[in-house]
Amino acid sequence: MHLPARGRVVMAGTRAISCIAVLMVVAGVCFSVSSHPAAAAPVALSIAPSDISINNSEIKSVDVIVTNNQNFPDTFSLSVWPSTMWAGITPNLEKDKIVNLGAMSSGTAKLYFSVAPDAQPIATSFLVTAASTSVLTENVSASATANVVTQRKTYVYVSDVFIDNYALEPEGCMNIRIDVTNLGEKAESYKLSTTVTKDKAPVQRMDDYTLVISSKSVGSAAHSYCAGKYTPWGTYTLSATLKNTLNDLLDTQSKNFNIVEKSDLVYAKTVSYTPFAQTKVIIVTNEGNRVEKDFYVTETVSGIASKLFYPVTEPASAESADGKVTYRWRISQLTPGEQATVTYEIRFVSIWISGLLIAIVVFVAFTYVYSPRISKGFVMTGPLKRGKEMPVLIEVRNSTLHEIRNIVVSDTIPALASLVEKFDTMKPDAKKTDSGTDLVWRIKSLKPLEERVLTYRLKTNVDVIGSLRLPRAGMEYLNHRHQVKMASSRAIELK
Repeated sequence: MHLPARGRVVMAGTRAISCIAVLMVVAGVCFSVSSHPAAAAPVALSIAPSDISINNSEIKSVDVIVTNNQNFPDTFSLSVWPSTMWAGITPNLEKDKIVNLGAMSSGTAKLYFSVAPDAQPIATSFLVTAASTSVLTENVSASATANVVTQRKTYVYVSDVFIDNYALEPEGCMNIRIDVTNLGEKAESYKLSTTVTKDKAPVQRMDDYTLVISSKSVGSAAHSYCAGKYTPWGTYTLSATLKNTLNDLLDTQSKNFNIVEKSDLVYAKTVSYTPFAQTKVIIVTNEGNRVEKDFYVTETVSGIASKLFYPVTEPASAESADGKVTYRWRISQLTPGEQATVTYEIRFVSIWISGLLIAIVVFVAFTYVYSPRISKGFVMTGPLKRGKEMPVLIEVRNSTLHEIRNIVVSDTIPALASLVEKFDTMKPDAKKTDSGTDLVWRIKSLKPLEERVLTYRLKTNVDVIGSLRLPRAGMEYLNHRHQVKMASSRAIELK
């Protein structure tokens, strides 16, 4: 009597055992074998279909089937390796990468494969794994393989993009050759376009080629590309696109190359003289292909010359050491091919007038160093008839050696006269009051020894007998110690 494969009992005699007993033993063995099969794996994973073919630029999907053979619910995490583009093929699990399954149940997820337009024909595999996320079953997992074969849509394709220089210097050139293979049975015409891009932005489009390629042969197109002196550094892409006579896309291939980063700041200095000054001009030119940021131009002069130093371009800082002064000008940014100019003067006079200059400096210092001043004047001819216009001048002068700020100049026109709305200089704010018309000028700042002349015109409203008194003009300002100060002019009499 024959039993199942995993158990076989041979009945060998009948001396002490009856036939009925033997049959019971055999039946028991058969029942035992059939009721204890090999234990199933806790989780199973299968892919359907497991073998797929995809053309360039296409997307296809397969089903990932996960089966939970456990007697309790479990959660499984899906992953694929390689997880990013491999051989021009990009795997992408659908958004639900977590599969929740009940006991003894199955679930399905989609796995998509997309093929790049320039992917080469290849056969490769991707490993898909389902792993339990439970702490109690952390070692429970199953894997399966998806086999992917890529192929071209057409028998004509770009078989090679060749360049002879992958690291191009500024002003350097490279040779390009594009090979197109025709595996068909007849010769046909094709249009080949070649472009250079950076960050997907076009940089240069080369002349199109019309290729007539014989059956089962290769046609080629040659180009050259030269980088400019200031062409930005970085990674560039050379792309070749093949189309038929109907302008249908057949194939595209691309290769990356780099333009080398070059830093080259060129400094040029010119010096010119007049009887009263030496003028130095420093020109910095960015001859490289990268943007230069936050650098400094420095110049060092003697301590004596620093007393005569006059910057046309204001420096960012000045440092004294060992009897010399070093000035630094900050250049925030200089793009390729751009220039920055720094100019300063060493002002001097010849020895024969040095004494006179010293005397003038002393005189000016003693005369004007104490405080800013304001003066008021007028221009008038003839009697004060009604409606006669008279110009009034107010001169504001910063006689100190420090800058003053927030300057407010005020004046008042008596009630016997009125303001003429015609101004040769800065227009004041005017406001009529019971006592006349108040005028206000606001000046942001005055540098040392700087002056400002303000003018306005007034006209008399009646014939004036005798004289017309114009009150004082006032000035309020903020000195270098941030103190509010005031000054006023003298009143004037119009006769």
